[in-house]
Amino acid sequence: MSDRETPAPLAAFAGMLRERAAPQRLRADAREFFDERFGLSGRDLDSVAALDPERLLVYRDMVHARLRRVIREWLPRTVQRVNKALFRQTFAAFMEERAPRTRYLRCVPAEFALFAAPRWRARDDVPAYLVDFMRHELIAEDLRIAPVGGELLTGHPMALDRPMRADSSASVLRYDHAVHLLAKNEEDDAVPEARECWVLAYRDRASHRVRFLELTQRAAAVVRRLLAGEPVQAALTGACEELGQALDDEFLGAMVYFLADLVEREVLLGAEFEPGG
Repeated sequence: MSDRETPAPLAAFAGMLRERAAPQRLRADAREFFDERFGLSGRDLDSVAALDPERLLVYRDMVHARLRRVIREWLPRTVQRVNKALFRQTFAAFMEERAPRTRYLRCVPAEFALFAAPRWRARDDVPAYLVDFMRHELIAEDLRIAPVGGELLTGHPMALDRPMRADSSASVLRYDHAVHLLAKNEEDDAVPEARECWVLAYRDRASHRVRFLELTQRAAAVVRRLLAGEPVQAALTGACEELGQALDDEFLGAMVYFLADLVEREVLLGAEFEPGG
């Protein structure tokens, strides 16, 4: 429902939940707050202004606490590493400037991360790796429950002129810090190495656990193309052209072993052929 379609009392109630100054203004004069800020009048204004401000603020606190809790549940190590005051400050800004657009609690952390990332990058008091770390932690949790993966094997061996079927849970990530190597212990405060990292994320089909496999840049270039549906030969030649590398025996030999490993991991599920082909 758009803001234009939202009934005025509901829009005012949503504003009470979002605005940072709402507690002070409600306690000072609830009628003035709902009138001046949201333009309520008549029976709508009388009904809303008659509500006990403290009861409204208790509900507001409950909503904020639940949203902060789900962010902590999805991003526990990120929240552990960021300054507590900054987390609350960023959350308050998130609520006021954007607020969740989703109907599902599980999607709120992603919306918060999207909002927080550019703001934290711009701050000198936030570790340079933290946005990468937040993204990595979010991907791991999202992939754990995402309704993706588990496609059937094609039953066909790899063929240079054919694309490969891939498990749909797989994706290639790029980080500026080796955040994928940090321990999962929330109490661990190790700082990741600052270096470009290419990582394959996928969900193991046997254990259903999320896996991260660090790749070389050229392996990442090949996998990105395979996941996009390019035939094997086109993916190999395209990756070499992209990186300015020769398609030589060393490259081909390395790719043979690498692609065989992805087949064994059931990230690649066999060559795709047209029905009857």
